[in-house]
Amino acid sequence: MSDAAPYPKLSRQLCVFLDVLGSGLLAVDSKAASNLRRLHSAVELAHGVAMRKRRSAPYNVVTFTDNLVLGWPIADDPATELAKTLREAAAYQYALTRFGFFVRGGLAVGGLYMHSEFVFGPALIEAYEQEHTVALQPRIVLSKDVVTIARGALRRKRPPRFLRGLLAVSGDGQIFVNYLEIAREDGRAELLRHKQRVEAELQRKTSSPRIWEKYRWLADYHNYYCQSNYPRQPDLVIESSSITTAFRSF
Repeated sequence: MSDAAPYPKLSRQLCVFLDVLGSGLLAVDSKAASNLRRLHSAVELAHGVAMRKRRSAPYNVVTFTDNLVLGWPIADDPATELAKTLREAAAYQYALTRFGFFVRGGLAVGGLYMHSEFVFGPALIEAYEQEHTVALQPRIVLSKDVVTIARGALRRKRPPRFLRGLLAVSGDGQIFVNYLEIAREDGRAELLRHKQRVEAELQRKTSSPRIWEKYRWLADYHNYYCQSNYPRQPDLVIESSSITTAFRSF
């Protein structure tokens, strides 16, 4: 994309808003300097393996503190653009877990303007509201309009590649990005590492029940994915007597 600022106008885009869980606490504890280096390395990795920002890229990315906004213009086919957006968002989310960071986010569709470090529009507000008031857990949830696009796409004779596999439904009925589908490319070893990271967070957060619940949900999701895709490999499962969240495919 050109560096010259285009005439500012809203266009229909898919908008992802992401927030890294717990980064505020990392900034004020005694290890703030080392936490900064770890978070910076995680974001650099995520940009490297997922949202590779090139001049020819069809989308824009803006990062600030522990937040990220991605705007993906809808040129012709919303379903195809949605499948691509989901893959980028899932890859970013998955890459951050390698450094022990988990995200909460929202995905909306609507009017949006993005250029360089500037972002504006109703799609951004809706994506933020999805993250702030609906997601609650470490997941990227879809707005109703985005779900409508996804359902319409899956009724096609030939749905866009990756679309179904990158979506799952939680027990509360929210449809979210199934980011562990990206781990399929790295195989079982990465799922074992993901298991260990979630277990470590469960142990660290025992003194804070509210935060611990978020990682309990994450453990439920991890187990759902592994039991659905690797049913004969029980060592991938996180053992817990309190796992209660139900999941299903989209």
